[in-house]
Amino acid sequence: MRERVEKLEQGRVAREQVGVRLSQILERYDFRTTARERRAGRDSLVLEFQARPGKRDLDSDHVLRALAGRLWVDEAERAVAHAEIHNTQGIKFALGLGASVRSLAMVMDFRRLEDGVWLPERIEARLAGRMFLFKSFRRRHVTSYANYQRFVTETEESYDTPVPR
Repeated sequence: MRERVEKLEQGRVAREQVGVRLSQILERYDFRTTARERRAGRDSLVLEFQARPGKRDLDSDHVLRALAGRLWVDEAERAVAHAEIHNTQGIKFALGLGASVRSLAMVMDFRRLEDGVWLPERIEARLAGRMFLFKSFRRRHVTSYANYQRFVTETEESYDTPVPR
């Protein structure tokens, strides 16, 4: 940590660890503005998205290329206010021997708090498919978020210099 801080102080940039970036995932999809709607008293743009053809060098790309949906983006804040995601084809795990998802639907609602921060309000997911070739499943999972509170914290860091041996 000390090396990184010293490099930043000297004007050099510390390198990040290689990983998947959100921009790489977003490039996988074709987004189109299809409408303008009013949601919760605010103007929103409706964007439809679907996976672009072909394979990408991303983890779980077989899942990403099977997804499509719609996003409602608040025009003033440029934040996602509502999202609906579904699968366009079956999704297989372990060549379909582990599991295969026949249908997937997810609805997410986000709420703007008074200080302009957008946080999740409700997420609902529905799945149907088969596990281990013979056992079918249907799941519905709903998560609601409420009573967000703001906390103020202070942190202090100190470093001890190691004693040479």
